[in-house]
Amino acid sequence: MCKEVNEKKLKIIRSAMTLFAQKGLDATTIQEIADQSGISKGAFYLHFRSKEELLLSLFQYDAEKIDEIIAQAEQQDLPARDKFVLQLTRLFQHLLDNREIIILNFREEVLHINKEMAHFFRKLRQKQRQWLENVFLSIYGETVRPYLYDATVIFHGIMKSYLMLMIVHRIELDVERLARFIVNRLDEVVNGMVSGRQEPLLTQKMLAPLYAPANDIHEQVIGILEQMKDTLNRLPMNKAEKGELFDSLKYLLAEFKKGQPQTFMVKGLLANFKKFGEFDHYRQAIADLMGIEW
Repeated sequence: MCKEVNEKKLKIIRSAMTLFAQKGLDATTIQEIADQSGISKGAFYLHFRSKEELLLSLFQYDAEKIDEIIAQAEQQDLPARDKFVLQLTRLFQHLLDNREIIILNFREEVLHINKEMAHFFRKLRQKQRQWLENVFLSIYGETVRPYLYDATVIFHGIMKSYLMLMIVHRIELDVERLARFIVNRLDEVVNGMVSGRQEPLLTQKMLAPLYAPANDIHEQVIGILEQMKDTLNRLPMNKAEKGELFDSLKYLLAEFKKGQPQTFMVKGLLANFKKFGEFDHYRQAIADLMGIEW
């Protein structure tokens, strides 16, 4: 793609960012985006097929900028804790300079527009979690490992609260001082959990559905269902009863392959296997992946 086209796309993205934050996605028209960008409506469609595709490109563009900020700070010859402070300082400044992105993120409905958007945000959460885990391990060592999920959630809660104050309520804070303040509070939280030897509240199993891309979860479930078919084949069982269980597996496989499984339907069909202990670990594995409570 030539530089000129990239610059035009970037101008459209920045214009849309402002309009979406001011009016919301639904209330913003493509004509308004085109007018704000200084192009025709027809020219808009040369770059984006829809507002939804534009919105996804907007979030992808911002995520790439944040990756660059984190990577550049990572290259500095600093202790791990100071490096984290630097990353947060630059991250806060970037978000303040592009406050429309945060306003859009606060409009949580945008996360569920379509499968592509949901998949993007799952991958983004996964990447952010991995970054924070690496940071926490580099600062606090292996003693923090059991508390990584709790520490990550607490950190995100603090970040979101201060961003809300600065961006929505326009409260001015020095970003470097704020970054150091947050890391100091994180020290207290982590040291308190470690020294108190408390039982972690959150576990990987509990949060797996939030981070794993839906497609990956579906593929894993399909593999488990295929194993259930093999197990069912080997079990001595009444022919009619076995046929009903095969029908349940067939229907489940079809729904997961289409990518449209309904939780209540999955839970109901898997309940048919409840009286056969040979399927307990399969049922639990699927429940863990999908966040189902029996």
